[in-house]
Amino acid sequence: MAAALVSLTKAQSELFTVGNSYPHISLARFKHTLPWRDFGPWALRVAKANDWIDTERPNVQYSASTKTWKCPFQCRLRTEHTVELFGPPPLVQAATLTEEEELELASLPPQLWASSKYDVGLIRDCEPVVITPKSAYRPMQAQYPLKPEAVEGIKPVFQALLQTGVIVPCPDSPVRTPISPVKKPGRDEWRFVQDLQAVNAAVQARAPEVPNPHTILSQIPTDHTHYAVVNLANAFFSVPVHPDSRFWFAFSFEGKAYTFTRLCQGYCESPTIYNAALGDSLASLTLPEEVVLVQYVDDLLLSAPSRELCKQATQQLLQHLANNGHKASKNKLQYCKPEVTLLGHIITAGQKQMAADRIQAICQTPKPMTKKQLLSFLGMCSYCRTFIPFYAEKEGPLREIIPTKSTNAFVD
Repeated sequence: MAAALVSLTKAQSELFTVGNSYPHISLARFKHTLPWRDFGPWALRVAKANDWIDTERPNVQYSASTKTWKCPFQCRLRTEHTVELFGPPPLVQAATLTEEEELELASLPPQLWASSKYDVGLIRDCEPVVITPKSAYRPMQAQYPLKPEAVEGIKPVFQALLQTGVIVPCPDSPVRTPISPVKKPGRDEWRFVQDLQAVNAAVQARAPEVPNPHTILSQIPTDHTHYAVVNLANAFFSVPVHPDSRFWFAFSFEGKAYTFTRLCQGYCESPTIYNAALGDSLASLTLPEEVVLVQYVDDLLLSAPSRELCKQATQQLLQHLANNGHKASKNKLQYCKPEVTLLGHIITAGQKQMAADRIQAICQTPKPMTKKQLLSFLGMCSYCRTFIPFYAEKEGPLREIIPTKSTNAFVD
């Protein structure tokens, strides 16, 4: 792949507002390398690299951290300053697969791929979830008034889930918690959110068993060269809830009571339960000995020492998922690439680094002014601790000023 990084004047830089990118002109790419849409983040990493060394060729330098060669050149282009007004862009799913990759995946069952953002699977032979209460207490909370635009915004997802049986009427439930729709940023869409805090406080939760991201990523052999990442669509909804426990997820919508027949987002046990259910579902899958498969909740990463072996194993994995009732997100599939992104990490042969958007999110975090903000900031930083030298020494002073239970003020 090749790109020309562009130097902007101060006035021009103020107009460049593309996040996680650097001004550049994309020049060339080869098969199985980064798609065009990822040139911006790559250009940003190249621009920030500080390990450039001279090579035997005049005016050519090399960066080991980005595996990139660079040479300076000057070029002056004539441009015309124009201003155009555009309406909101249409919501179109980005194509992430090449024509060759589409052909390689054509033999897979079409029901594997989620046909819409509301399409859900059902894991084969999955044990229904039974919820254990702490006591006889059953939270009954009234639904507060919703804005008309919020009601209209969640109707499409509500109707879709009602039609598929994920939502069913439940007029006699002793439990009721409110829904709180959230508008998606920059889009005319709403997220169906249920406030299950009262339910979470009233149940006896299983011990959390979600793996540590750093632990699972350490399982990837350094000599592997190709990777695939599969994201399972609407994953929690693929786990059934026992009929005797469904009432715990009841809510009111437009004056009627409903509940979920599947595992809910926001329920405290959902990640642990789903992680175990997916692990059980994958137990019968047999992959080539050299291949490694790691799982983190609804994300699967497969690594292999060659593209051919990665292709073979990925197709076996996808076929197994289809046979066992899962739904995969085709537009999020990273198929047999030398570089993939998972859990905010960029993974290549023998290397792992933080994704630029995660670094940018930390750098742009406002100065914490409350205990909650400081804990949130430290949580973000702790996620990246393996990439921060002497992290404990740097974090310690911030931990010391966190307010205790007896005070909300920062310690001087």
